[in-house]
Amino acid sequence: MENTAEVQEREDSIKGVGCSRKRKEDARFVQGTGRYTDDLKLPGMLFADMVRSPYAHARIKSINKEKALALPGVHAVLTADDLKPRISVVKVTLPPARPEGKVLTGEVSEVVPQLVRLLREEAKII
Repeated sequence: MENTAEVQEREDSIKGVGCSRKRKEDARFVQGTGRYTDDLKLPGMLFADMVRSPYAHARIKSINKEKALALPGVHAVLTADDLKPRISVVKVTLPPARPEGKVLTGEVSEVVPQLVRLLREEAKII
């Protein structure tokens, strides 16, 4: 059995894993004075919220933005159609389960079906 003083000296010299550290930020969070990113408020700052369909695999035929836009505080309602001009081209690099790998580039409407087909193929290999 080793001398307890030797053990303590070795542990003190390691000062790594399992060693307690003095933390500077704890006091303000325990006292309720800590700041989180959610506490940040800037002039003109807006918030976003995403609304998803409550139905899995449902086809959304139309979206009526009028009621949402009429609510106080609502500045904009964006749908996929509004974003299409900004995200029309996509590049996907698949991690190769096979040595040749795949890179898909093009319109979102073209790439997504290809991606689904390729992922199904990869799943059969694995």
